[in-house]
Amino acid sequence: MVIMLAAGLLAGCSGDDSEMERAGADEIRFLVDEHHNSRATVITSNTDLQGQDIRIDAYFNGTTTAYLSNRLLHYNSTAWQFDDGAGNALHYYWPIEGSVYTDVPLTVSSLDFVGRTPIATPPYISNYDYSVSDGVSFDADLSTYMTNGAQDGLTELMYAISTNQTKSTNSGTVNMTFQHPFACVYFQLAAGNDPNVVIKSITISGLKTGGSYTSSSGWTDLTGDGNLVITGNPATGTEAYLVIPNNNGSKTVTVTASWTDWGAQLDHDLSTTITADWSAGNSYVYSFTVRDKDLIVNTEKFTEQW
Repeated sequence: MVIMLAAGLLAGCSGDDSEMERAGADEIRFLVDEHHNSRATVITSNTDLQGQDIRIDAYFNGTTTAYLSNRLLHYNSTAWQFDDGAGNALHYYWPIEGSVYTDVPLTVSSLDFVGRTPIATPPYISNYDYSVSDGVSFDADLSTYMTNGAQDGLTELMYAISTNQTKSTNSGTVNMTFQHPFACVYFQLAAGNDPNVVIKSITISGLKTGGSYTSSSGWTDLTGDGNLVITGNPATGTEAYLVIPNNNGSKTVTVTASWTDWGAQLDHDLSTTITADWSAGNSYVYSFTVRDKDLIVNTEKFTEQW
């Protein structure tokens, strides 16, 4: 996903909002593009992204001194714009290169942009931060979100970083590519499966449920040992479940399936092993076939940013 910030001539520099919003200065404007639902809310298209507000922070290059801090970017049906949270447009402008930011002081060269969606920190995220050395960092804990009910309405965290940007960079645009730090899994019945077979629950055991993440180093300090338990009608192929990226190795998957046996619809528990090697930004589709009371699982990995 690419967000492009387009602007014309450079404006004066100040840490003061009224100065950044003054008339006659050249505004930072936004265009959004995307190169490419679910139990958890994951962003799979440009339309999905347009349905989510974006938090924008801008720092003077190579520092954590904010030029813009926690500003809301909203899609208003035709274009992206800064918003005050009540539907009123706000306007911010490029600083003049070489001017002096007197609060520090520092000489202005360029800006580092950081975007995040959702605006509010999701409940499974803590210690969200940005630093020059680590980039975006946070701790994650999905231990209480390992069921479909708990993931219902859970919003995927995404971020974008674009450093060393000026008015003249990329012919007046700033490209921000959004990253998926988590992985997601889908479950479905394989084509040609016996139509009388109904999958009622899926359990994958022994998964990591938490850890620390930085955009510079990826995932570290993984924690937890939990089961992903999906019940109801889990094999739709359309519902995504967020998981911690990790090579979990061979894991037992247990499926409760129902089919007619001796004239009665009965439940049967079937188990096999899968390789749960999940990478950030990838989605995995597990297709289940029940044949002769055996469980066969095929896996498809989608390596594009879903």
